Amino acid sequence: MADDERRDGQGSPPKLRRPGDIRRVMRTGAAHGSERVLVYVAPGRGPSRAAVIAGRRVGGAVARNRARRLLREAWRALGPGVEAGHDLVMVARGPFGRARTPELIEEIEGLFLRAGLIER
Repeated sequence: MADDERRDGQGSPPKLRRPGDIRRVMRTGAAHGSERVLVYVAPGRGPSRAAVIAGRRVGGAVARNRARRLLREAWRALGPGVEAGHDLVMVARGPFGRARTPELIEEIEGLFLRAGLIER
């Protein structure tokens, strides 16, 4: 298994790691947005992979790290249900605030449903 396709010790779904892959997804992928998260989806090979991004608009270092941590947790919860063959980039938006994990997972699940990545 390639480095970007392996699962970590906690069994999380594969991650998109190469900067070139992340740029490709953001440049060519379809964007689906909500209040706190923007998800880019592009065709990929093999199991679906995801990357998380939190820029300075989200806040200081603590806020950005929290946003990335919550997005990774959402990917761990929803990633196994995503159909294979997709690359995703999840971007934390400015009003991330005090989002709680369950409500964020529900919000991202709605985006995944709109994008056709999962079924109810």
